[in-house]
Amino acid sequence: MRDNSALEKFQDLLREIFQFSASDLDFGIYRILNYKRQQIEDFINIKLRKK
Repeated sequence: MRDNSALEKFQDLLREIFQFSASDLDFGIYRILNYKRQQIEDFINIKLRKK
């Protein structure tokens, strides 16, 4: 259970870094991140857990 908690904290940190909650960011790198958002979220939620 402890590993799961650490993983969840890491996932939350990644979400904070990518700033998915800030919908007003639509310029530069954020435009690319929003375009690739689903792939990034799949990595954070599914692929990272498998690794």
